[in-house]
Amino acid sequence: DVPPTKIYSADGVLLYQSINIFRKPVELDKIPQHIVDATLAAEDKRFYQHNGVDEWAIARQMVTNAKEQRVAGGASTITMQLAKRAFSNSEKTITRKIDDMALAFELERKLTKDEILQYYLNEVYYGSGAYGIKAAAEVHFNKKLEKITIGEAAMLARLVRRPSDENPYINLKKATTNRNVVLNIMHEEGMITEEELAAAKAEEVKLGEGPKSRTVVHKA
Repeated sequence: DVPPTKIYSADGVLLYQSINIFRKPVELDKIPQHIVDATLAAEDKRFYQHNGVDEWAIARQMVTNAKEQRVAGGASTITMQLAKRAFSNSEKTITRKIDDMALAFELERKLTKDEILQYYLNEVYYGSGAYGIKAAAEVHFNKKLEKITIGEAAMLARLVRRPSDENPYINLKKATTNRNVVLNIMHEEGMITEEELAAAKAEEVKLGEGPKSRTVVHKA
């Protein structure tokens, strides 16, 4: 059991606390680069350029909201997604988005980009009871992180959006389509070559034994 991570501001205010679950933390420098790249391609390709909020993505979302007359999801950076975990609900409202943005700015002032990315990769939910990228590799592919292929990395990276109903154990066709979307972005961003793109798309998806019962440990 891993104690919760707590992040405080300079004046002692608790900015963020991780959820109390069993997970397998791993340092960022121990995570293969293609897994990091797949995560950035899937969720926040401008991660190292913005200050916690991607103004361009927010602007695009505002246009979508105006056209569809609703509060659409999306446009959340990795930092905003980490901030969102500090709140107990998942409502999609303007107020909630503003809260996420404000906390994201604070996290960016307090932490380095690599620290934020490491927290994210260790805590995000990948479906089938897997919290964090190391657990996800074992649960979905029965592999250690260093053995995960580019194609598998792309599939895992996109899982965080809809970890339940677009899980490869539940809907392999959709999970494979999502994988290919991430692979295309990785290629467009120069993260992988044309040959690596073709090879990753041609990979046969070999899942592990399937989700197993896991005990979630809570502390007072």
